[in-house]
Amino acid sequence: MLAKEIFNERKIFIHPGWNKTGTTFLQNNVFMPIFDKGLIGPGIALKDLKEKTIDRDIPLLISDESLLGVTIKRNKYIDNRISRLNFLHNWARICPETQFIICIRKHEDFLESLYRQFLHVGGDVQPEEFIDTINNDGFIKVEELLYEPILKKLLELFPNPHLIWDFDLLKSNSPRVIKELILFLGLDLSILDDIMSKKELTRKDNRSVEYFSGLCLRYVNKIVASQVNPNKPIPLSLFKFLALGRSPRQIFQNLRLNQAQEKFTTQIYEKIENDLSYDWNICQKYLTINLE
Repeated sequence: MLAKEIFNERKIFIHPGWNKTGTTFLQNNVFMPIFDKGLIGPGIALKDLKEKTIDRDIPLLISDESLLGVTIKRNKYIDNRISRLNFLHNWARICPETQFIICIRKHEDFLESLYRQFLHVGGDVQPEEFIDTINNDGFIKVEELLYEPILKKLLELFPNPHLIWDFDLLKSNSPRVIKELILFLGLDLSILDDIMSKKELTRKDNRSVEYFSGLCLRYVNKIVASQVNPNKPIPLSLFKFLALGRSPRQIFQNLRLNQAQEKFTTQIYEKIENDLSYDWNICQKYLTINLE
C-alpha cells in the first residue's frame, strides 16, 4: 500500500545503468540540475521515496546502475541475472507506468571496462577467472553481459515508451543525447541551454588504470583488504596510512606513464565474441536514439 501511495499520480523514470555507460556524467550534468530533490541515487528504499513526494508536479527519477547493471562490488561469485529479473517483475507490480532511460555499450569495450572497474574495487584475479569461458564459473558469468534478455523482459512488463541509446552516441554527441533526454522527460528545451552553457560539462575523474598500472594494482590487491576481498592480510586503513591517505586505486589510477593501451580482456572476448555480437546486433531494434 505504501508504494502505491507514493507513486499515485506521479511520473516515474528509472535510469538503471548498465555499468560504465556515463552514469556519473548524466547524474552530475543532467539529472541533478533537472530533478534536484526529485532524484534518488544508489541505495534506494521506500522511506527515501516517501520523502521525495512533497511536490508531485516534479517527476521522480531513480538513477542506480546496480538495478540492471553487472554487480562488481561483491565478495562472492553469484549469478546476478536472477536479481535483475526479480527487480523488473517486482517493480512492474508497484508501478507498471514507469519509463526507463538506458544506455548500452558495445561488449568488447564493456567487458574491458568491467574488468578494470573490478581492479579498482580490489579484484585480484586474472581475466580468465573474472569471466571463465570454459566452465562459466567466474566472478562474472557470460550471461550477465547480455542486454537482450533484460531489455526484452523490460518491454514486456512496462508498456510505456522508453529511451535507449548506444554509448558511442553519448561520447560523440552528448548534446544530442541530452536534448532527446529532455524531450523524453516532457520538459522545456530551454533547460538544454542552461546545461550546455557550462564551459565544460563536469566529468568525474573516474578514468581507468592503464595496462601496466593495472597489473601492479592487481598484485597489490592480493595483499590489501577491499570490499571485494575483505580478508587480505593488510587492512585498507593501514595501507592508506602508509600511503599518505591514498588507496591502491588512487595510486595506480593516477600513475600515467604514456603506456600503450593494451587490453586485459582481448583473448576472453574473442572466445565469446559470437554470442556477444549476436546479442549486440539483435539489441539494435531496441534503440530509440540511433547513430547518424
